[in-house]
Amino acid sequence: MDVIPGPKKPCDFNSFLWPLVQELLQLAIGVQAFDSLSKSLFLLHAYVILVFGDIPAVSMIMQMKGHNAKLPCHMCEIKGIWNDTSKTHYVPLNWDNFFSALPHQYNLSVLPLHTHERFIQQAEGVQNAVTAAASDRLATMYDVKGIPLLSSLASLSFPASFSYDFMHLIWTNLIPNPIPMWTGNPKDPDHQDEGYLLLKSAWEAIEAAMAAAGDTIPAAFGARLPNLTLDTFHVSAEMCSI
Repeated sequence: MDVIPGPKKPCDFNSFLWPLVQELLQLAIGVQAFDSLSKSLFLLHAYVILVFGDIPAVSMIMQMKGHNAKLPCHMCEIKGIWNDTSKTHYVPLNWDNFFSALPHQYNLSVLPLHTHERFIQQAEGVQNAVTAAASDRLATMYDVKGIPLLSSLASLSFPASFSYDFMHLIWTNLIPNPIPMWTGNPKDPDHQDEGYLLLKSAWEAIEAAMAAAGDTIPAAFGARLPNLTLDTFHVSAEMCSI
């Protein structure tokens, strides 16, 4: 599911989602539809199972404080330490050198993951707190500001249904990084004379083939691949052989 609220985010995202959630609840119950093969009416059910968005958008939908909070990850309960210099929370894997933290370290393979039951329990605790001060204290402790409206949909699991979006994670981060290495970008002299550098003619042939592939790949498989040199990157004129 991709919800686009407009150029500015709504002040109360739950109220913004309410009309949509009403329709989704009705679709889960079932709406009457016509089967043209059997010439009969039947109940059509539809369920939302995934919600996509960048990290700020997902945090807003999940009613979480977000990536600058003490618990910055919406998938796990890894904690951050406040950095006065950068005015942000720093999340070290090893806390042994931080006097303000208990001596321990996080294992990337076994992070303390959120569970749906625990997440909803924390959200309910924040929203049902007796005082505003208690609610704020719990929200800071859990990184949860209240009960997300989408939790009323039984088909969604928090946070398993809210994955990191592929575009920001891969296309705008990982994919552009190897290009300067392969093409010998003059802004990064550390890549000169390395074995992975491509000849300028070889890189241009790769780009031309990528761009031409769009003529035979159905649009249903995704957006057309661009010519990276012409559309995105500048290739160095001096290239080394592999």
